[in-house]
Amino acid sequence: MIQVITSFNQSYYDLIGQDSVESFIKYWPQHIKLTCYVEEFTLPDHERLEQIGFDSLDPDYKRFQAQTDLNQSQKKFAKKAYSFMHAIASPQADWIFWMDADVVSVKELPLELLERILKPGCLSMYMGVTYTADKAGNAGHWLVPETGIFAVNTRHWQFKTFRSEYVRRYHQRDYSDLRRFYDNDVFGAALGVVKQCRVNDLCHGFAKPYKTPLPHTVMGEYLIHYKAKHSKAEYSQEPTEQDQ
Repeated sequence: MIQVITSFNQSYYDLIGQDSVESFIKYWPQHIKLTCYVEEFTLPDHERLEQIGFDSLDPDYKRFQAQTDLNQSQKKFAKKAYSFMHAIASPQADWIFWMDADVVSVKELPLELLERILKPGCLSMYMGVTYTADKAGNAGHWLVPETGIFAVNTRHWQFKTFRSEYVRRYHQRDYSDLRRFYDNDVFGAALGVVKQCRVNDLCHGFAKPYKTPLPHTVMGEYLIHYKAKHSKAEYSQEPTEQDQ
């Protein structure tokens, strides 16, 4: 069983999230539902949608957002992190599959492809991105996956170790050794404590590194990630199917 999750508030839903949701319903396998973590608004009911309000998140989420020594980018990406933490706290599905709300499906997604990338023996599926310098130019090595899409295997024997480290990083505000205190940096650090564990890196074998790798992966034929601000601005000007 696969549980796909995402999150957004009203303004982000109006900008692009609605198209992300509607394209999921149109193109993803019909038995797979989408769980939406919604901030201060309610979605229209649909048989393939489940929604969870931000009031259900870990109480530490509100403390994180109120903390004055954290910047706005850290707080923005924490919305994603705490939604993910809620989903992995007591999972019912075999796989928790995250999809950003600015990822739009454009083609029918075969179930066989999902089963191929979500390998039973792997702890995680992600798009691997590595950095050899931090924001100040200091040398090092950081695994910072591009987390527009990623998934974790809740039945894997190392899942609880990964989960504990991910949650600990946020609860203890432990980011001194990270490149940035963003969800993907924490994701990479949590994977780093799990030793001798198989993962499925969709970027494995690439001839060159990409900072935005989704179009170059096996999922690139089916999903478009409007990742940058200018991409979302351009997207908002594109005609919809109703307009055409």
